[in-house]
Amino acid sequence: SHGKSQLINQFCPITCGNGCFNTIMDLPFPIPAMVPTLVPTFTPTTLIPTSTPTTLIPTFTPTTLIPTVTPTTLVPTRCPGRKEADRRKEVADRYAASPSDISGSAQQRALDFVITLNPDPCGEDPYDIQRYVAAVFYYSTGGDDWENSGNYLSSEDECNWDGISCNDDNLITSIIHNRNNLVGTLPEELHHLPKLIRIELDDNYLGGTFPEVYTGMSELSSINLDSNKLTGSLPTSMGDLQSLQFLDIDKNDFTGVLPLSMFTINGLEVLDINDNNFSGNLSSEFGNLSNIKYLQLYNNRFDGTIPLSLGSLNEMNTLYLHGNDFTGTMPEEVCALVNKPDFDLIVPCNVCGSCCEGCLNRGGRLGRDELPDFDPFVGWLQGW
Repeated sequence: SHGKSQLINQFCPITCGNGCFNTIMDLPFPIPAMVPTLVPTFTPTTLIPTSTPTTLIPTFTPTTLIPTVTPTTLVPTRCPGRKEADRRKEVADRYAASPSDISGSAQQRALDFVITLNPDPCGEDPYDIQRYVAAVFYYSTGGDDWENSGNYLSSEDECNWDGISCNDDNLITSIIHNRNNLVGTLPEELHHLPKLIRIELDDNYLGGTFPEVYTGMSELSSINLDSNKLTGSLPTSMGDLQSLQFLDIDKNDFTGVLPLSMFTINGLEVLDINDNNFSGNLSSEFGNLSNIKYLQLYNNRFDGTIPLSLGSLNEMNTLYLHGNDFTGTMPEEVCALVNKPDFDLIVPCNVCGSCCEGCLNRGGRLGRDELPDFDPFVGWLQGW
């Protein structure tokens, strides 16, 4: 017993000094005879995922929004060391065909437009001139009141403006604005367009005269200005338009005699000048128009005799002469033209001679709707 107490005191000397029992026998409960042998009979199960976790991947590439229009970058309109007034004068001097060309309201507004639009105000843009001309055309013909101005005077290239077409070199070749409420006058500046071949402005309200400078446009082949309010006489230099094939100026208020130079335009195929106030004799030079197919002279103030040379125009298929003040008798050579297939002939009854079947008296003025249903311009475009 004493030995057991010693063992207890040896292994817990501090505790035994603080209320420990001196002998094993003094303990309030029995001491186990052996160490417990309970050990877990199986290893704890660790849960392992049966499959790799799914990582969600987008099924499509996100769309990146790209602007459809290039933002406009504002460029200063001044060049270093040069005043705006100096630049305007330089541009104006380049465009002016005469001292008065640049002074009008339309010209000033067009000049403002070009100077503002030019992306490089310090540089020289070779297309500025036709952009300026196209803008002058707009302002000269009341563009703000056109029925359809579309994208005209936009920042797009002028070749893409409504009613304008260009060739592969981006030079304007045609201006077409039929039935579009055009008013004002024809601007002289169109003669600055060296490759212009076609002007179509019929059924509008254009006034003023036919600009003489247009006769210097060597490429011009088609002029269609019918049903406007144009006045004055045709320039004596009309014969300079040697590329001209189609001239339709009917239903205006033109006056005077036909210039003799016109009869040197050998390629002319359509001369449609009815319903004006042209006067004088019909020149025998008409016989020089060997390629003429469609000749409408009715409802004017022509007088004198009908020239024999009209009978030599073998390519012609339409001749309307009624509604004038002719005298004498229709030449047999002209009446013989009716024997050609599909030939249309209307002459004044007082001079009809042997071809009175299709005649009209001076008072019998046919309207357009009463004439044969044929558009000479369509025929010309389709090559007859």
